[in-house]
Amino acid sequence: LERGSTPPQLERPIEFPLNCRLARRAEGIIVHSEWGRSRFAVMAPEVPVAHIKMPVKTPNRENSTNGDANGVVQIAYFGLITPGKGIQKALRALKRLKSTHNFHYTLVGEPNSYFDVRSVIREQGMADHVTITGHVSLEEFERRIASTDIALNLRERTVGETSASLCRIMAAGVPAVVFNVGAFSELPGD
Repeated sequence: LERGSTPPQLERPIEFPLNCRLARRAEGIIVHSEWGRSRFAVMAPEVPVAHIKMPVKTPNRENSTNGDANGVVQIAYFGLITPGKGIQKALRALKRLKSTHNFHYTLVGEPNSYFDVRSVIREQGMADHVTITGHVSLEEFERRIASTDIALNLRERTVGETSASLCRIMAAGVPAVVFNVGAFSELPGD
């Protein structure tokens, strides 16, 4: 970490399944994706695995305020800010659009200590187009989702998680861009 490298457990987390021993000794396992169910079926074939949907309530549509009165397209990322969440790729793409499109990119979440996202923003010349909120309450998190035009949830790699933030984004009817990886590959294209 001091040299700036990422430990292999973080770089390739699927290759370091630290839950194998727990899975094999469990009485049962609950997952939120078919992708997760199939991985545990191989890892712990004797243990029953149930797939249930992530419990997320649908927000009140009357509170939705998508867009900006000044015509600024509100693009946002929601969750812990880490290197594997496609933020650098998003910043590079948005940099190419900033001279021809009116948008603002908000990172709603806490920056991670081993990923200097602020320097990446500065390097891309995007400081005037990006805001980092830091940790916010669930109420504020959901309010920010409701005021978003396009959500970016670009997980470059996965550890088998189902994104609660993405479930909230989809429940709010906000268009989301995701990578076709892990459980995200089960999402409908529309």
